[in-house]
Amino acid sequence: MAEVENTGDRRQVRAAESRIKRREQRFFDALRAVLGTQEGRLVFGDLEHGMLARAGVFRSVFNAHGGIQGMNIGRQNYGHELMALIIRADEELYERMETECRARRRRDDAETEIAHKREAETKDDDQ
Repeated sequence: MAEVENTGDRRQVRAAESRIKRREQRFFDALRAVLGTQEGRLVFGDLEHGMLARAGVFRSVFNAHGGIQGMNIGRQNYGHELMALIIRADEELYERMETECRARRRRDDAETEIAHKREAETKDDDQ
């Protein structure tokens, strides 16, 4: 539905602009609220399972099969739009999300390394 019935009517145009601005503000307030939680930052920013990672923002779109590459390009483009929305909503929360995700990755990698060492020690003890 068109926001304005008569674009020559300045009152209609101003009222429409005001409605659009309120809806945009409501959206960005909600996005900031989600990003204001650790869980929300995890959903968007997790380096393996997060929305940005799933959109392919952090990997190459190249694929020898043109159809798959086209799909990857579209997915990554959406991811870039999502990233821009997050940054526009609150750049500091975006940076915090990145920092938390890198720290989580380091902890996960350290856990995995410890598990591998334990498995190797157990294997050596069994021999």
